[in-house]
Amino acid sequence: MSTRTIRVKVRGGRLEPLEELPLVEGSETTVTIELPEREAPARRARFRVWNLGLGAREITREDAYDDAV
Repeated sequence: MSTRTIRVKVRGGRLEPLEELPLVEGSETTVTIELPEREAPARRARFRVWNLGLGAREITREDAYDDAV
């Protein structure tokens, strides 16, 4: 058995070869597809605002963590 790389186009969820293939009608084959890598979506931390009687001000790292210098 030999291998061959061909170009295909996706139409309606089906792969359509862009070049002629010597395959028998109804035969089955295995296809390996290279997918483009997707970037992971950026995650953002969300904090709930609590009124602790400190007035309206931004919370600093020192407010949230003990290890802050």
